[in-house]
Amino acid sequence: MEKSREFDVRIIILGVLILVLALILVFVILAKKELKLVYPKGNEKFSAGKTVTILWKGKKIGKVDIYLISEGKGEKMMIAEGVSGGRFDWKISFWQQPRDDYKIEVIEHTENVEKHYDQSGIFRIVGPTIASCEELSIPQEWHFIPSDYPNLKRVFITRGLYSGNLGGLDGADQICQKEAEAMGLEGKFKALLGDENISAKERLNLDGIFVEIGLEQIPGEEFLYPLYWKEFKKFIEKNAGDQKENYLKAYQLLDKAFNVYLKKIEEQNEKRYCYRLLSKSFDDFLQKIVMHDKNYLKWFFGESFEKDLEKGVWIGRIYPEAKKECLQVSSGYGTEVKFSFTTSCQNWSTNQDRVGEILKECYDAQGKKWQVSSVGGISILPTEKSFSADFGLPCNSSLALICVEQ
Repeated sequence: MEKSREFDVRIIILGVLILVLALILVFVILAKKELKLVYPKGNEKFSAGKTVTILWKGKKIGKVDIYLISEGKGEKMMIAEGVSGGRFDWKISFWQQPRDDYKIEVIEHTENVEKHYDQSGIFRIVGPTIASCEELSIPQEWHFIPSDYPNLKRVFITRGLYSGNLGGLDGADQICQKEAEAMGLEGKFKALLGDENISAKERLNLDGIFVEIGLEQIPGEEFLYPLYWKEFKKFIEKNAGDQKENYLKAYQLLDKAFNVYLKKIEEQNEKRYCYRLLSKSFDDFLQKIVMHDKNYLKWFFGESFEKDLEKGVWIGRIYPEAKKECLQVSSGYGTEVKFSFTTSCQNWSTNQDRVGEILKECYDAQGKKWQVSSVGGISILPTEKSFSADFGLPCNSSLALICVEQ
């Protein structure tokens, strides 16, 4: 009887263990992450300028990053970051280089070292033999100008934010040049900035058509040569008949020389880009910034440039007739620092908001006298509805710079 009971207990324990193991197995299976790219699969042909819907399925996967990979060039370019929902509409650039070795990769958007990912097979992107900036202007409803158009002034707003201690005008120019080089831009760039000794208009070359920096490249026919060369090999394989082996040997011998030729062509041909038109002249450019409701700036400059302006920018004295002292500043310290004795943070050499002594007597619009000890600089900053250059900020503020090609 006791043996029977012991046997029953063992059976029960064994059953419980089996149940626990089964539950653990189910939990592991359910908790396992999976990521699968559904489309594209591979062998597709897409056209530059068209939209491709990328599809994926994820299990226990939140967001993903999507990359375009060029197998032959060994390059990987992000086309979407932190997207979810299993679907992303990818607008292929009009100037995407035509190649037949592209892949799409979806990878888990996480800081973990181990990331789940999946790739498509190889597909092809074809493009127009001749492209122009008009082809970009139409879909974006904005004027784009080719980089070889005469008398262009490329403009950008710095990514970094800086106090009023810029190291003088030379230091500000160095900041612009450094950021330009970090963006891969060739040429000389200086800060749109003036101080008490010289205005921006006097020290800079501001004549020309103002355009926003852009890196949309216009391909020439040389971008199609590698594609044609690979197509020629396929043509040999399909149509050469009995001479196929001989022709393929000749193809292999010429392949290396052809690649050297392509490299020389790329070096000789100057790259052309499309730039977004900002304004026909500097005066018009500045007037648009300081005279209009910021809601109109998206219409004048486009959303990207308007967003950069939202950071606020130092400008100092733009025109020779601009004031050199008694600048009204926006500050949280109250009325005693309503005015600054300097309009350019003491020639862009200080990051202080005030000094300990009275340096100037200033008068407001009502004729009231103010004892001034604050330090500020003229800046373009966003107010609730508009940008204004009539006020400044204390020199311990952090603002961007507008950089202009010289």
